[in-house]
Amino acid sequence: MRCAPLFGSCTYAAPIRVAAHGPGLYKARFEKSVLMLFLDLGRRYLDRAMPPRVRRTLNKELLTRVKAAPPPGREPDCRPAKGRDMDISGWTKGQQRKHCEEVSRQLIPQQLAIGVPDGAAIKAHGSNLRLELARRTGEKYMQLALDLKNAHSEYNGRAAQQRLVEHETAQPSSVARMDLSRAHHPDCAKPSGVYVRNATAARGLKQVCEGRAGGSQGSALTCIVFPILLDGILKETEWRFPGVETKAAQDDVGLYGDPAIILCEGGAFDFILAEFQKADLKPNPKKFQAHITSPAEFQAALSAEQKRWLKRTFIITDPVLRSQVKHAETGASEAEAAAADAPPATKAEAKAAAQLLAAAAEAMRATVPEVHRAYGITG
Repeated sequence: MRCAPLFGSCTYAAPIRVAAHGPGLYKARFEKSVLMLFLDLGRRYLDRAMPPRVRRTLNKELLTRVKAAPPPGREPDCRPAKGRDMDISGWTKGQQRKHCEEVSRQLIPQQLAIGVPDGAAIKAHGSNLRLELARRTGEKYMQLALDLKNAHSEYNGRAAQQRLVEHETAQPSSVARMDLSRAHHPDCAKPSGVYVRNATAARGLKQVCEGRAGGSQGSALTCIVFPILLDGILKETEWRFPGVETKAAQDDVGLYGDPAIILCEGGAFDFILAEFQKADLKPNPKKFQAHITSPAEFQAALSAEQKRWLKRTFIITDPVLRSQVKHAETGASEAEAAAADAPPATKAEAKAAAQLLAAAAEAMRATVPEVHRAYGITG
């Protein structure tokens, strides 16, 4: 199999002759030879021309802790993240930058985070302008902001690879589709060994599992392949539900349109959640946000289940009320964290106390007068 160029065509350096040219030229040619070998290794890795055992050696991953911001007075909450122990990011970054422009043309206008300058700002300002137009014309209109849990690290790598293969088959003359399909296959679609540091293990590392979901921490391919996987879901939603628009900045997804079409049983909202599940993407309903021109129509369109967790989000404009509600919500968060760390003997009691505080904080927010509410998507 002939390997495709990674950064353009290049040739190996001429044989090194120290005596004829001196140590300076020797060093330059030696460095150039090493670079050519490194690029050739990268081409073989990305073009699936490398034996599987060699690939698995190169893309081993090291399990590390990523510290999340703790609540006040609490210990940092650490969650695991897997990153490549050997830095092969130069190879994947080369592919990403090489094909970013062509992928962007494929993903727009739904995806605004690939090759679109200030794409996130365009999404935010465009949403505001569209809402203002709906208010002026009296159109039935809502914005629904969706949140996905750990999308880049948990997406279905095989589903993404199948999507890339379909693209390559549909346009066999496209270099970008061919390169990305072949590069993603060894880098993210195949299992990789995940290790932890262990002082007693050979070479100080011990394998604990295989990485089979999502992309590696810091993989340059993940941020371009994940939107390709998401693109099929977004475009299919618009095709099935005329009048509904979808917009995304990486995994920040929004639905825009008539609330009756979006929220009805079997509507655009139900459809896109089902499609997320097929790709192993986990929605986080507690962080969903809705903004609408007609609150009455919003309540009428909601099902009994949706009314439990889908709310019109708002900020509190009165500083005193805002401080009181924030204090109650912070206390509820601290109690929830304490319940998670409580010993088995007192865990049930601590969990019940945390639930009471959470209910009290939610009730306090619900009693904020309308005059002190500013509705919108809060972040």
